[in-house]
Order: sequence, then structure tokens, then C-alpha cells
Amino acid sequence: MIAIGDSFTQGAGDGTGRGYPARVLEQATQERPGSTITNFGQSGWTSDALIRGDRELPGQLERALAEVDSALSQGRGAAVFVWIGGNDLWYLYDRGGDVTVEQEERDAERFAENMDTILTALRDTGAQVIVALLDDPSKRPAVSPSETFGGITPGEFASMSLQVVRYNEIIRQKAEQYGALTVDFYGADIFANPAAMSEDGFHPNQAGYDLIAQKWLEALAPLLRGG
Repeated sequence: MIAIGDSFTQGAGDGTGRGYPARVLEQATQERPGSTITNFGQSGWTSDALIRGDRELPGQLERALAEVDSALSQGRGAAVFVWIGGNDLWYLYDRGGDVTVEQEERDAERFAENMDTILTALRDTGAQVIVALLDDPSKRPAVSPSETFGGITPGEFASMSLQVVRYNEIIRQKAEQYGALTVDFYGADIFANPAAMSEDGFHPNQAGYDLIAQKWLEALAPLLRGG
């Protein structure tokens, strides 16, 4: 198993440092002893960075492809977890000045192109891909989101709620097009529940990552049992 994404994949907010990938591995090894997971998640990364790299690190996609090739060459199966787009939303609106409808449309086109690139490359390896639908970041229980993202106005938080719906429609369409499974975090109540979130109000805590891992495991379960 290979996990790619942003701070939610890296495990930000989890005092144990395990995040959801380590939790998934614990459960997966009960069904499939010898399973492994490689976590490439990086806090702050967008879908652009995932493909092209950032902070002097190569793209996560490149590294994930190499991991898949290695696994398949050893006669092992491979599953890739893809959870990206939250920072794309934040950076779209945290730029100062009002974001226009045209900018939102171009941003959605860019995100769709990136999802095409990511899912095409992973599909062509023969790995099973599981991709996450995004939660609505504007509904996380941060005490004052503007303190962290000072360039986002209350009106733009409302626009963000609409843009995440557009992102998720893209994810659904691309998942169907490329034969990927999906995990629905948009319909989950994890990220709007203060009990599941860390003190910063943006990232899950240990209880939140427990719930997140279960969502990934629900999608992964047929693969673990089926070969």
C-alpha cells in the first residue's frame, strides 16, 4: 500500500505521529500478513506539488509509481490511496482580493487535469487506486479560520463550500473513468466534529484518525479478501 496526499495523509494533528496509514496497516495485516504501507504525504502540498514536487522534494506521484513497480515486480499486489485537493482550495482563496467566477472555473480545470495525470499514471501501473472525496474545509471547527488564512473573507468561505462540491464531482467522474474506488469524506461528519479534531481546528486528532482509517479500510476490505 502507498499513501499520497497532504497533511491529512502525513498525520498532522495526531500526537502519536501515526496518522491514518499506520492504522490501516495494523488492520490490513490481520487479513493479509506481510502487508506494508509507504506514506509519502506532505503537509501543505497541493495536487500540483504532488505531481511536480515541492520544497526540493520530488513529486509524490513519481515515488508512488516506483513503489508500485517494485511491488509488482515481486509478485505482490499494490493499492494506492490518493487524498489531495484541500490545500488547492485554501490557496485559491487565500491570495488577497476577491476570487472571480472565471478564476474558480480555471482552477477547477487545473484540478481536473491534475487528477487525470495522477489517475492515468497510477492506472497504467496496474495498481488498485482508492481516491478520497474532500470534506468542506470551511466547516472545520477552527476557532478563527481567518487567523490562519488571513486572505480569506467570510464570503470566500461560502464560495469555497461551492468549489469543493465542484472538486468532488471531478473526483467522482475521474474515479469512474479510471476504475478507481472512492472514500467519501464529504458525507462524513468527522471534520465538523470538534471531538474528532485537534486543537487547531483544522486537522484530526487521534480519535479522528481512527475514524478516517476505518473509512479507508471499508474501501480496502474487498481487495484484502479477494487477492
